[in-house]
Amino acid sequence: MLLIINIDLHYYLGGSSMSNQAAVQRLNNTNDLAIFLKTYPENTRKEYQRDIKEFTDYIGLHDITTLKNGEIEILDKDVRMYKNYLLEKFKPNTVRRNISTLRSFFKYLKTNKYNVNYEIFTTERIKANPNSYGLITLEQMKQMAILAKEELHHADELEICILVLAQTSRRISSVLNIDYNDIYTSEDEYLIKMMDKGEEIYQVPIDSILFNKILSIKKSNGKVFRNLNPAKVRRAIQKFAKLMNLPKNIRYTTHSFRQTAIHYELKTSGNIVAAMEQTGHRSAQTFIDHYTHMTVDHNSRAGIRMMRDVSEKNIEQLSKEELIKLLKEKAPSAYQEILINI
Repeated sequence: MLLIINIDLHYYLGGSSMSNQAAVQRLNNTNDLAIFLKTYPENTRKEYQRDIKEFTDYIGLHDITTLKNGEIEILDKDVRMYKNYLLEKFKPNTVRRNISTLRSFFKYLKTNKYNVNYEIFTTERIKANPNSYGLITLEQMKQMAILAKEELHHADELEICILVLAQTSRRISSVLNIDYNDIYTSEDEYLIKMMDKGEEIYQVPIDSILFNKILSIKKSNGKVFRNLNPAKVRRAIQKFAKLMNLPKNIRYTTHSFRQTAIHYELKTSGNIVAAMEQTGHRSAQTFIDHYTHMTVDHNSRAGIRMMRDVSEKNIEQLSKEELIKLLKEKAPSAYQEILINI
């Protein structure tokens, strides 16, 4: 399948658009690409622009200063070769995101009457590895937050960023895009208005301590994390993982924090619905595939438990210390509720 697209690469230079004498259909980047990118949050916009630029470089548009009005032919096999090229450098999930960006861009063009076929940018044959990054537990997250406070540069922002990532279970792009106007209180709740994937707005709760930490670094209105970007946060996490002697064969990223609260919820209550609500996921299967690393305990299924004979005599024989230990291990959520309500 053939795509014939005429791209005004002056967009990347901030220059003017192409001549009106173009003999073929033109892509007026100054308007169309800019409008496409502006529909996304700042950090997502930067990622998308980088993905599109990398693709144009790959198909031969290296010296964009010399390019004029002309035709670019994109074949289905070219897209396949591009996927293979990306897979040599990146993890499958990164390649899927890159190709999805291009698909979204060309689909946008199609809806605006451009004669293009976005369907050749498919991710179907890119094998994803949803568990390619490691889990950061609650204890490990707290230790990383402590290490962040010891950093020489932007320590407060880095510590707070880690805490927000863990408490909200949202993507790094959403977290770094938080504005002070997005943070507010409602009765006894502390909330952050966050835009996640798909441009959906979520009201995400945080605790009062984190809320006050965020306000403590405020110097003016605008972005909370003025001095951070995804690469800086990722490098810090990898540094902390090394200092903490975490397994070297496991990759720790900003996405690892998405699982911190999920792991805690599943470990303490086993409530998968509550765990899904933590991430904002609607698909149970997607959630299970991407965010649950725990071994399934088949003996805990209702069909098995309901057939067991239960006697209170064994509990009555336990000492106080043994009962507390049992509660902590087998019913941590119930144990916490007891402590809160004493």
